[in-house]
Amino acid sequence: MQQRAIETRERIVAAAAEIFSKMSFAEASMSDIIKLAAVTQGSVYFHFDSKMDLAKEIVHRQHLISMELGKNRLESQRPAIDSMVDLSFDLARSLLSQPIMRAGLRLSTESLAVFDQPIERPYLDWMEFCTTLLERAADEGELIADQDIESISFVIISSFTGAHVFAAALGELDTLESRLSSMWRLLLPSIVTDKAKTPILSAH
Repeated sequence: MQQRAIETRERIVAAAAEIFSKMSFAEASMSDIIKLAAVTQGSVYFHFDSKMDLAKEIVHRQHLISMELGKNRLESQRPAIDSMVDLSFDLARSLLSQPIMRAGLRLSTESLAVFDQPIERPYLDWMEFCTTLLERAADEGELIADQDIESISFVIISSFTGAHVFAAALGELDTLESRLSSMWRLLLPSIVTDKAKTPILSAH
């Protein structure tokens, strides 16, 4: 693809991310995206067949960014519980700083009403990252014995997603990090050993 076409495509995606981060899929219009991107209608439809096609591209990109953050934490030399908590704050900060992250997560949570099938892969991959880190934490002796790791992963991912959706719904996304701190202060004491509690809880 020629450089000019690549730049146009990226402007369209950036504009769509900005629009979808602020309103639902149903509320957003291609005319809004075209206006913000400052491109022609023909340019948009050259790159994307429909608003649905563009939404799927944003969800895909948001997922790639999330996975890269997750892989970085899996490769970290820090204790696994610390890495898991750090990853949640990495995701929160990327949501605060990157419209494509906010738009992708919003579209994912709307997926039952928007797409022809629910967007499952991001949540399943987040569960896998969480489960891997919890299993590593158990091996490191930082997880209370006989825990149901799959259930803990489900609660953590559900709580993170809920904290984001709740903060966004109230127009208080800038409070997401403090809400995450509260979430972890409630969850961690029930799953980690005494040796793990103090440094993790005081770090955020």
